[in-house]
Amino acid sequence: MENPLIVITGGGRGIGAAIALAFAQKGNCRLALTARSTDQLSATAKACQALGVEARAYTCDVSDADAVTALAEAVRNTQGEPDGIVNNAGFFLAKPFLDLNTEEFDTVIAANLRSAFLVSRAFAPGMAERKRGTIINIASSASRKIFPGMAAYSAAKYGLLGMTRVMRQELTPHGVRVICILPGPTHTNAWDMSGLDEATKHERLMPAADVAQAVVNAWELPAKTVVDEIWLQPLGGDL
Repeated sequence: MENPLIVITGGGRGIGAAIALAFAQKGNCRLALTARSTDQLSATAKACQALGVEARAYTCDVSDADAVTALAEAVRNTQGEPDGIVNNAGFFLAKPFLDLNTEEFDTVIAANLRSAFLVSRAFAPGMAERKRGTIINIASSASRKIFPGMAAYSAAKYGLLGMTRVMRQELTPHGVRVICILPGPTHTNAWDMSGLDEATKHERLMPAADVAQAVVNAWELPAKTVVDEIWLQPLGGDL
């Protein structure tokens, strides 16, 4: 596909920024980056532009339905219909089930699951009509494994994996590939409150760039081939 347009949510930092930069380093693409943080998002977009690709920043809370509707209109009016989506936006909260309140639970579900639904629902019809496109959802090892203290996060990520599998069954007949990436512990700001020292983080956690490489590799497969799911783990296993 020549110069495809790829929408990346949560593109301001962490895995999302790494994915944007990995695509930019490959070239032959245009990027529509979105996140809630304007400054971080602009920095990522500028870094991608410096690598020679078109990259535009759209500040948006992708868990808000009206905001996503406005985002879709802005992207179409500015850059056209997307050829790919990377649903990476998310929010990590580790808290025991008995201490978890309703607002916290809803926030985690909205950030990790509702956002992927809203963004995919906004752009997938255009892909299905054109009989081409790729949707990549960034789930987690918590989509398949149980970790104490992560009831809300596990609920969201298990849900994202299930939704991805249904989307794949429904969209494949329309020529749209749907892929799920399930990273284990990755070195992002989500671990800032973990108590791990920086040396341990660098030694035990996967670099965000490694997850980004898996995303790009999955994207670059020929259109008639799809890798359904990729489960990534640190070499030393989960923490």
